[in-house]
Amino acid sequence: MSIEVNRISRVAPGRRTKAFVDIIIDDILLVKGFQIREGEAGLTIRFPSKKGQGGQHFEQVRPLNAEVKDAIRQAIMKAWEDSERKGENGENA
Repeated sequence: MSIEVNRISRVAPGRRTKAFVDIIIDDILLVKGFQIREGEAGLTIRFPSKKGQGGQHFEQVRPLNAEVKDAIRQAIMKAWEDSERKGENGENA
């Protein structure tokens, strides 16, 4: 399975959400709405979710095994780190 980061859209500094990310899986599926967030343990990847009644968030995309989840997270973090190293502030990581 190939996972390509299609776009990283940075958010204004000072917020917990650092960027929104879109990925392409196997050149056939575009998944939008991943988030890179600053947490207590550092940067984390949140999968696309929708806010339901009562303010609770529900994932809209859920990998069925840990290997796929890890591969998606690794691809996003690598693209983020590469864009940080290059000092990119735009889209298209």
